Amino acid sequence: MLVLALLAGCSSGPRRSAPAPVVGSGAASAESASGVQTAPATPLPDFRPLPRAAEQPSAPASSPAVVALLSGAERQRAGGELDAAVATLERALRIEPRNALLWHRLALIRFEQRRYALAADLAARSNSLPHANSSLREANRSLIRRARAMTAGG
Repeated sequence: MLVLALLAGCSSGPRRSAPAPVVGSGAASAESASGVQTAPATPLPDFRPLPRAAEQPSAPASSPAVVALLSGAERQRAGGELDAAVATLERALRIEPRNALLWHRLALIRFEQRRYALAADLAARSNSLPHANSSLREANRSLIRRARAMTAGG
């Protein structure tokens, strides 16, 4: 009887968890709130422009929160708000730290910010995860090559 009472108590309705905290995005939020936007990076010489979201590899379905954050980060990136997009992707990574696509998208933005060594490291991190499919792995390898070429002097 006691076991049944305990089991009934464990399954008494849905449980809600608190939303993921936003840490370290104060500067990005302040810039977004004031309406100041960072100008998009100019295309780099001798390289194709980075792919748009529709041309980038996809990954297995994520939680609805991560899908919404990824979409928001892409809108921010397209609008030239790269710092805000970084903060949004970092929040998504706190929810799904083993999502290879999130690491790839963060690497792309770091590349656009001309933080080439960091972009290469993030792309390598994406490739180290088991859910990176072959097109995502190839996109990461390409990004790593481009970032290393820029680090070496362009």
